[in-house]
Amino acid sequence: MGSNPESPESEGVISANKVQWQANPGACEKCNELDGQYFSQGNEPEKPHPNCNCKIVECYYVNEYGRWKEISRSVPSYNMQDPIFTQLINSTLVLWMKSYYITEERNVNICIGCGTRREVLETNNEHRKRKIKNTEYSIAYCASTTKIDEWSVWWCANPWVPGDIRRGSFRPGP
Repeated sequence: MGSNPESPESEGVISANKVQWQANPGACEKCNELDGQYFSQGNEPEKPHPNCNCKIVECYYVNEYGRWKEISRSVPSYNMQDPIFTQLINSTLVLWMKSYYITEERNVNICIGCGTRREVLETNNEHRKRKIKNTEYSIAYCASTTKIDEWSVWWCANPWVPGDIRRGSFRPGP
C-alpha cells in the first residue's frame, strides 16, 4: 500500500527512494484510487488492466530557497582616520568608514518532486546576519598657526550625515 514520504535532512536534490502513481486524465476508478500515492522503489503495484497509460514516476527531494529579505538593520557606526597635514597645505583627504549589520531571512521549502508534480512537505525560515562596510573620502581642513609651540585645530564633515562634524587638534611638527 502507499505511504507518505519522510522529509530529508540534507540539502540539494536527492533521491527519495520512492515512486508515485500518476493517473492520466480519464483513468479508471482503480487508477484514480492509486493516483498520488507513494510506494517504495521496487514495491510499486502492477498496472491493474491491459493498455493502462498511467505512470509510475521516480520521486526526489529538493530544497527551494526564497530570496533574502531584510528584516532589521543596526544603527551605523562612523569612524575616520586621523588627518595628516603637511606644513604648506591646510586641507587633506580623510577616509571615513561606515559599518552596520543587516539581519535577513528567507523561506526554505522542503519539497518532494515526482515527474511534473511537486508537493511542499515543510517550510522553514533561515536567518543570517551580514556586516556591511562602506568607505568614503571627505576633506579635513586645518586652521593652523604659524607658531610651532601652539596647537592647531582641524575639522572634517561626515560624508553620510549632514551636521556630523568631527574636530580635533594637533601640534604642528617642524
